[in-house]
Amino acid sequence: AAMRKRVYIALAVLLVILAGVIAWQAQRLREPVYAGKPVSYWIARSGEYYEGSDFGHIGGFPGADSNAIPYLLKALERQDGLFGQAYFRRWIRLPYRIQRLLPKPVDAEQMRYSTAMSLGKMGAVARPAIPALLRAMKEDKSEQVRAFSAWSLGRLGNQERMVITALTEALNDKVPFIRQMAAEALRMSGPAAQSAVPSLVKCVDDENPDVKSSVADALKAIDPEAAAKAGVK
Repeated sequence: AAMRKRVYIALAVLLVILAGVIAWQAQRLREPVYAGKPVSYWIARSGEYYEGSDFGHIGGFPGADSNAIPYLLKALERQDGLFGQAYFRRWIRLPYRIQRLLPKPVDAEQMRYSTAMSLGKMGAVARPAIPALLRAMKEDKSEQVRAFSAWSLGRLGNQERMVITALTEALNDKVPFIRQMAAEALRMSGPAAQSAVPSLVKCVDDENPDVKSSVADALKAIDPEAAAKAGVK
């Protein structure tokens, strides 16, 4: 009886695994395809480590359209699980000849900032992602994700008041790269970002030269008269 019970349990586990595999495969078959590969392939590729880098690279996303948006929104929230962290720690120590035979580990942070940048490059079809990008810019723990979310917001929602307000607040971020990206995004708003002028004027003498340059460019694009009064040339 005990043996029979174990057999039943084993069969039940196998059935659950099989059902999961079938569901996963069915999901993949429903995914939109770009350049002959499902969207999940391109998203995962944007987060892969590669030889010679300890941080990764911005992945391309060819021909993406509105059908990709739900998948990109999920990727924008991707976090490293315990299995993923353990797999990377072991993979990185393996000889290269063995690494080549195994799937490359995916860095969730890298996937998120690659996704944030990809959304900004997609144009109007990615506008439904604006709320998610706003949330990422404000809440994500990664400086890269927050900065590239600001970068994309400047391309997708630069005429929207809630975006301009959020980017103006980001000028106070303690991370220079985020301040820089926020200023560059506001520059794309032009005169529509008039409400950001007082905050930009306060940043004219930012200690970081890249931030200072981006703030100057933003002021000249938004309000040339205010830029001149602030000593911006």
